[in-house]
Amino acid sequence: MPDVAMWGKALTVMPRITKQDWDGLDIVSRWLIATRSAVIIMTFTSAAFAGLLAAKAGQFDALLFALVTAGLCLPHATNNLVNDLTDYWKGVDQGNYFRTQYGPQTVHDGFLSVKQLLLYTALTRAEEKVTVVATPDAVRLAVGRPAQRASGLAARLAHFFCERLLDHFLTE
Repeated sequence: MPDVAMWGKALTVMPRITKQDWDGLDIVSRWLIATRSAVIIMTFTSAAFAGLLAAKAGQFDALLFALVTAGLCLPHATNNLVNDLTDYWKGVDQGNYFRTQYGPQTVHDGFLSVKQLLLYTALTRAEEKVTVVATPDAVRLAVGRPAQRASGLAARLAHFFCERLLDHFLTE
């Protein structure tokens, strides 16, 4: 059963929960907590600001806004998951490590296995579908390499928004 109250809590604070609490949560609550969605609000705020500027310029496009917002927030969520996994593999997710002070460490605390965290990561970052066929060592090697994305989307979006802002300020 969906726990909408927990969704709201996970979007505003890093909930301190136990393994027993985790086991009773719905999948959305688990994803929101695992991705540290409370800090993704910062990324959403940037997208919202851009949306407001576009609206002020009379250029707001709801579909483009939704795509840009998802295109910013989902990679942030993916980064948080990968960061947790890297910290776990390096053994820093324990004791007085600063991240242990404000939120659950999903793998270290036993909420998710490494395999489950990798699945969350794949689903958060997936563009079309996810198929993982590899040994654990091959997955570790792949995750350890820096990501290189070259879709050109960032440059196209920057050009689009800069062009709109320039048009707005030059025509006033």
